[in-house]
Amino acid sequence: EAGTAIIKQGDASDSAYFVLSGRVVAGVPEEDGGYRSLSAMVTGDFFGEIAALTGSLRTSNVLAEEPSTLMEIPAGTLFG
Repeated sequence: EAGTAIIKQGDASDSAYFVLSGRVVAGVPEEDGGYRSLSAMVTGDFFGEIAALTGSLRTSNVLAEEPSTLMEIPAGTLFG
């Protein structure tokens, strides 16, 4: 659904995501309470692969901007 948080900045990373339909947006909160949009992803795009590969914490929030379908791929399967 629109507004659903898919990943949150600072979360542990063990999966990458592929957008099968819809639109999701990545962004980060700013110190002044605002929000800075970084990118929008649509059908065919993917995100989270670097953090999944390295095991680093997520560097941004990703939210569904509209109803979306994603495929979550565990790092071991994606890079195994």
